[in-house]
Amino acid sequence: MSIDSIKSLMDDFDPSSLLPPVDTLLEKLVPLVRLAVLIGPICLLIFGLIYLFLPPKEANYSLGFRCHRGMASVEAWQFTQFVAGATWIALGFVLGLWMLIAFWKAGSMERMDLVFKAIRSILWEVGLTVAGAIGIRVAVAVFFDLKGNRRKPKKPAKK
Repeated sequence: MSIDSIKSLMDDFDPSSLLPPVDTLLEKLVPLVRLAVLIGPICLLIFGLIYLFLPPKEANYSLGFRCHRGMASVEAWQFTQFVAGATWIALGFVLGLWMLIAFWKAGSMERMDLVFKAIRSILWEVGLTVAGAIGIRVAVAVFFDLKGNRRKPKKPAKK
């Protein structure tokens, strides 16, 4: 095989023929965007169900919603898993429903508008998830002290 024969083969070769047509890629964009915005709510639902119905019996460093106060005692751990499960399920359901409604007719949008709407939606999901995690930590801090003991309700002052 000579160099001239290789050159003649390469002259007829078009590297763009290896790529799929652009319209095929754009057709796959809408389902991909729908999947991207629904991954967050689906994960929240799954973790919420695990925390609520299948929580680990004791605090550990591998599974469960972990925070300092929640890991201090078994009672605090169980309370934390219950609150985290209920919060994640509610948040996953609301966000999932919101994303399904928001992207119901996404196929009729311009492609770049669709991408920017998906990015905004994913940022909202992240922000609300962080707010939910902070809320869980606040709830645990309200009901438990640093050692994992349940706080006693304050008695009203006598007159």
